[in-house]
Amino acid sequence: MASQAISKQELKKSKVMATLHLEAKGLVYEEWLHEQHLKVAEENQDVIEQALELLIKHNKDVDKKPYFNSKSNTEI
Repeated sequence: MASQAISKQELKKSKVMATLHLEAKGLVYEEWLHEQHLKVAEENQDVIEQALELLIKHNKDVDKKPYFNSKSNTEI
């Protein structure tokens, strides 16, 4: 999927339409969105695990210095 700028107005309009559609089906937008996030994480679990394993290996190989600059780290 190509990345392209989407205006706030377009995002709001699509969220309103999705929310209405989901409500008509008896679903709550926030719950549905959370499920979508979980689905993406589950579908990509192998890639995430591989990336974390590489990061751990890298950190061990470079004199225990973390790959990420501590100033740019964000907590999850």
